[in-house]
Amino acid sequence: MGLENAHALPLLVDEVSAGHFDLLLHVGDFAYNMDTDNGLVGDRFMDMLQPLAAQLPYMTCVGNHEQAYNFSHYKARFSMPGEMFYSVDVGPAHIVSLTTEFYYYTQYGLDQIRRQYEWLQQDLARANERRAERPWLIVLGHRPMYCSNSDDPEHCTNPENMVRERGRRRRCRCAWASPSCISTAWSGCCTSRAWTWPSGHTSTRTSGRGLSTRTGSSQATSPTCVRRRRCTW
Repeated sequence: MGLENAHALPLLVDEVSAGHFDLLLHVGDFAYNMDTDNGLVGDRFMDMLQPLAAQLPYMTCVGNHEQAYNFSHYKARFSMPGEMFYSVDVGPAHIVSLTTEFYYYTQYGLDQIRRQYEWLQQDLARANERRAERPWLIVLGHRPMYCSNSDDPEHCTNPENMVRERGRRRRCRCAWASPSCISTAWSGCCTSRAWTWPSGHTSTRTSGRGLSTRTGSSQATSPTCVRRRRCTW
């Protein structure tokens, strides 16, 4: 969601004010861009978010539009449980937020890729131990591992998709399709909306807009857990 043409904002404000959401999840790309005009665009964007963020948790993960100065504007403006990757429990869901941009902006260092991967292994193991308590395991990351847009050569039609292939060359296991059995993975970056089939099972979702969800409902049911093909890297 950008500072200009934020068409979803009035609807979100109404829905949040009516108490329809427990939290909002914004899967990267803010303001377009927060560092523009020496950060003034970022300042105005944060002012615009106040009617939302003042009423409920506004949870984020970083996108490619935040990469300037080693993501410094994102780090300075958003205070998440972990600076660049973290997890939270909400009702029956365990939500994991990752930074896919580590694989694209390696000029900022390679150690952050290792640290995120080692943390993710431990986090998913703990989440699996508590699966009866929180059956929904939701992963957020800005760039999609899989997508089907014909007009997106960097991600969808690229056999060397960095999120998927760089980890393979480093011989680490694919986190989003791991034996931990992710319930659903949400991403952004690609301006489309898509679900893997079958929609009632393990799935990925891509969208060019921020996502919102209601998870604390007593009506939530356990996901059907489908073990997908492992990536043995």
